[in-house]
Amino acid sequence: MKRPGLLFIINDLRPGGAEMFLLRLGMHLKESYSIHVLTINQGCDDPQFVAQIRQSLPFDFFPELKKQPPLLLDWLFWKINALLIWFGIKGRYVVLKDRWNQRRLKKELQRRNIRVVNSSGSPPDYVASTWFKRKLGLPWVLTMHSSYNPPFWSVFGTRDEMRETCNEIFGGADQIFYTADENLEIFKLLADKQIKRPEKLYLGYELDLNQKGREQLGIPGDAFVVSMMARGIVEKGWDVAIEAIEKLKQKVPQILFVLIFTPTEYMQALQNKYASKPEFRFLSYVSNPASWLANSDCFILPSRFPESLPYAIIESLGVGTPVIASPIAEIPQMLESEQGLAGALIECDATGRPSSENLAFLISKVALEPELRQVWSKNAQLAFKKFSMESCGKRYKQAFDDLVYAK
Repeated sequence: MKRPGLLFIINDLRPGGAEMFLLRLGMHLKESYSIHVLTINQGCDDPQFVAQIRQSLPFDFFPELKKQPPLLLDWLFWKINALLIWFGIKGRYVVLKDRWNQRRLKKELQRRNIRVVNSSGSPPDYVASTWFKRKLGLPWVLTMHSSYNPPFWSVFGTRDEMRETCNEIFGGADQIFYTADENLEIFKLLADKQIKRPEKLYLGYELDLNQKGREQLGIPGDAFVVSMMARGIVEKGWDVAIEAIEKLKQKVPQILFVLIFTPTEYMQALQNKYASKPEFRFLSYVSNPASWLANSDCFILPSRFPESLPYAIIESLGVGTPVIASPIAEIPQMLESEQGLAGALIECDATGRPSSENLAFLISKVALEPELRQVWSKNAQLAFKKFSMESCGKRYKQAFDDLVYAK
């Protein structure tokens, strides 16, 4: 019997937390579902990242959402539109083209046997709601991330426009999973439609046991390794991290700061400025980041970005690496374990900027107090239990199965 298809809808494919979770969840579910991926902003896809997915993962890519009809058919639509204008009926060209795309997508869904949809992020969620749920009738599971947190509300337009858009999205979802308590703030503004009760579900991560050692990575044996992995934007706190490392050069002379990032002009400028310094190692793309995290003495994330559940922190906890991060969104809860925190939280000023002085102090404690590092490392492994892909994947599979096999 042919496996039912599961369609993941995402904004674009670049190395990032939501994207990496999607890929890992797809791998976890591939025995039960054929996995298909639709990016709605394909022009922003990272070609190297996409090439790796195509080469190593058993996923199929779904064709673009909207296409232009063939030239002859498009000409016919314009003629029909012009004819109807004579009878006072306007705007039929857009309607005809929309219906053509709808029929095209329906055939594609049937060919691939796609039976359920999962979307991540507000633009993909809107596409899932308006196209795949309302027009094509597919059941739909929504995964909430930081795109619904208060700092992003302005992208929806006015308050009334936000209410209309979000009621459209949340009113159509068959299942809503949220990843951080801050995601729920938006529901306080919505009351126009009956909305399914959201369920909190942490993102899962499956440990990669095929890790390289320090020698294979070119890390000196006596190096004290600090790693940071995030999108290449200023809000992630790269400037704060670099300031902290420079303050520590005299105190911890063997320090090595490994920067793992998505290529951007901002990161290129930093690399041009600091790459000649031996304490910095810039890695714009790595295929196995777990190896770098596992060989790090601590992981840092001095972010002032409106985070929800940073996936890099989950990966670091999974390999037992202590985490030093900003006390924003769900990060404090992420570091909690029954034995205490799996690291430390950075002090921030009144504007929310993490303190480079405090970050440097916390890193130095890890470097100069090996017993503390051992405690935090043990707590990291305990804190990771709540991010098990086994339990997360099981809950997602149950949600998909309930919709696909509903009688």
